[in-house]
Amino acid sequence: MILYPTLELLFAVTIPAYNSFKALKAKRNKEISFWATYWVSYSAFKMCTFVLDKAVFWVPFYWMGKLLVVLWLSGGGGAAVVGER
Repeated sequence: MILYPTLELLFAVTIPAYNSFKALKAKRNKEISFWATYWVSYSAFKMCTFVLDKAVFWVPFYWMGKLLVVLWLSGGGGAAVVGER
């Protein structure tokens, strides 16, 4: 739980922000679309977890599950799956 905020900052904000910047600079429309979808998906995820954190923080491996969702959204193509629906 203590390590989660640092890992989330790295995997959910820092690396995607750098990749978004690279896609914008190179004008790669497909990547720009992916990262825009990622940021919308991540924002929705953060709004949901803001409420859920207070209710289900006691569930075992809740923080690990949140980290896995963040990794799936950014690196596993989860934003593309969410964007298609």
